[in-house]
Amino acid sequence: MKIKRFTKISEWIAAGAMASGLYMLEQQPVSETEKALAFNGTRFTAAGNPTTGKVWLPKSQLQKVTNDFYADSMGAQVFLVPGWLLEKNGLI
Repeated sequence: MKIKRFTKISEWIAAGAMASGLYMLEQQPVSETEKALAFNGTRFTAAGNPTTGKVWLPKSQLQKVTNDFYADSMGAQVFLVPGWLLEKNGLI
C-alpha cells in the first residue's frame, strides 16, 4: 500500500486519519541522529511489564507535518508514522 504524503494535519484528517495507515505522534523527538529520531516510548515485555525508554524511528519513514487543526499545546509540528512501523517497534 502506497502511503500518501501530507503537509498538514487537516489533510491527514480529511484522508481518513488513522485509516490512511499513518498514526500521529503527539510528542517531539528527544534525540536525533543523521538518519533517525528518538521518541520517549513504552514497550511491554513478554510478561506484560511496561518498560520506558527511547524508541528510534527512521527519518525516511516519518512525515513532519504542520499542526493546523489541534490545540496549540500539542505544538506547531507533529509527526505521522506508518502503523506497521509502530507495530514493529512494539508501540501499538
